[in-house]
Amino acid sequence: MSAVWDYFTLKNEKDEEAECNTCHNKVKRGGKAVRHFNTTNLIKHLAKYHQKHHEEFLKKSEDKKRKGPTQPTLAEIFAKRDKLPQNSARAQGITRVIAEEIILDDEPLSLMMIDSLLYAKRALQAYASDSNSNLPATITGNQWSLLEKTATVLKPFQELTAEVSAATATAADVIPSVRVLTRFLDTESEAHRGIQTMKATLLDAVHRRFYHVEMEPLYAVATLLDPRYKDKFFTNATNLDQAKKALKAEVMKMEQELKKTMPPSGEVSEAEPARQTPGMEAESSISSLGSYFDEILEESSTTVAGPSEQEIPPGALIQLESYLSEAPLGRKNNPFHYWRDNQARLPTLAATAAKFLCAPCTSVESERLFSAVSLIIDEHRSRLTPEHVEMITFVKKNLPIMLRLQPGQTVEIEGSVEMEMEQ
Repeated sequence: MSAVWDYFTLKNEKDEEAECNTCHNKVKRGGKAVRHFNTTNLIKHLAKYHQKHHEEFLKKSEDKKRKGPTQPTLAEIFAKRDKLPQNSARAQGITRVIAEEIILDDEPLSLMMIDSLLYAKRALQAYASDSNSNLPATITGNQWSLLEKTATVLKPFQELTAEVSAATATAADVIPSVRVLTRFLDTESEAHRGIQTMKATLLDAVHRRFYHVEMEPLYAVATLLDPRYKDKFFTNATNLDQAKKALKAEVMKMEQELKKTMPPSGEVSEAEPARQTPGMEAESSISSLGSYFDEILEESSTTVAGPSEQEIPPGALIQLESYLSEAPLGRKNNPFHYWRDNQARLPTLAATAAKFLCAPCTSVESERLFSAVSLIIDEHRSRLTPEHVEMITFVKKNLPIMLRLQPGQTVEIEGSVEMEMEQ
């Protein structure tokens, strides 16, 4: 801003006149539009009526020119690469701001922030050990230990959230995830000493939010129809009985629907052993919660799998008894592959599974769809019609299914373009 404004007052940026602070006269700013305004008339007014102020203005203008921005020398440019001295005011100011953001911030730490702190633990400790660091506060050894224990408790939440939010997740994953998470929080461990109160609070929150999930027919029936879980993850016999009753009712409904659409068949023969395609054997889980899944399955191994013989009429319920009496599959197996391979042996259950093994009630997949659309429409493709956007989005989301490719495989399109399927 020009130094001339030290001698004039402007009430509004769009005013055509400025008031002189000495004689209080109005002076035109030149032109009638804001883009045409200038300070020529103001300077002339000072030179004609206030000579002393005009001389001060000229001196200020010269000083401002001398102090203005100049091109830095090579020595100044190279000097900026050097580390600031520990005792410099700027270095101490930067250190204070960083320490306040990391240590003294009252906002709750997320798992990602804790992992970042633990990743930089050695660097932070080395910096804090410097006698010239002048940190306003440091993290003690006990606090580092508490951060590490907190991270181990929060990681299962992140892991299960990612699994339930995956594109391949089904409603059957909800009850086992809640059961395993509850088991993890309820288990006392020497490694979690000092954070028992936090674990108890988290356990209470899980109970409060998900206490009713086993009584929801959608989740209960879906869990029973998932060959990886079946009836092994219910917390008590009452909830399991209610789930089996709901499953029986759905199976009987499906059997009636299938009778209307399928030609009559012969008598139901004795159930054959379950078929497994190559690669469906149980795999060792790399999940940090894999041991809890295995533990619950072993505890439930002696549970009566199916309904009692007095309740089993011929037909679909024989399929149910045969299915529940088989050992669960490995957790890494695909339940849809199981029902595809055993559809001829368990037709009614397979149709019921196709109905209930749906996506869980989350907004994750719809948000992924919105993200895909945001990548399709940008400033360089702003002329796409809504019809074309819908077609491109459909191809993006459904082409992997239509081509039936595994992630990482490629397909040649029109003999020239290779496309790799995304995860």
